[in-house]
Amino acid sequence: MSRTTKNGEASIAARVRKTRAWAAPQVERTGQALQDNVAPKVAALLTSAAQRLEPGQRRRRRWRELALVSMLTAAASAVAALARSRRKPGGTAAQDGQATAQDGQAAAQDGQAADDVPPATKGSGVSA
Repeated sequence: MSRTTKNGEASIAARVRKTRAWAAPQVERTGQALQDNVAPKVAALLTSAAQRLEPGQRRRRRWRELALVSMLTAAASAVAALARSRRKPGGTAAQDGQATAQDGQAAAQDGQAADDVPPATKGSGVSA
């Protein structure tokens, strides 16, 4: 390398150092200004954008609950109707209980009366 080339490289290196020395505080001040002024605004903008993008709470589907309650009511009604149809026709449960007790007493009396009949006439419909 020649002497002028070495001097040129040294001159360029000195200018680069000088430029970097000048630019470093400028970049630092700009970074501080961005951090103090622009960053909060950008952060606020991003936060509000995120809130606008976020979906609201899912709406509850009340019809599912209503359908479930309706099905349970229908099932309970069907069970009640089935239970009612299996009871004796007419009368209430209290009357049915009294009738059953009276039927039991009558059957007991019939059994006693049947025991009084001699064995040959039992079941022939003829009483002695």
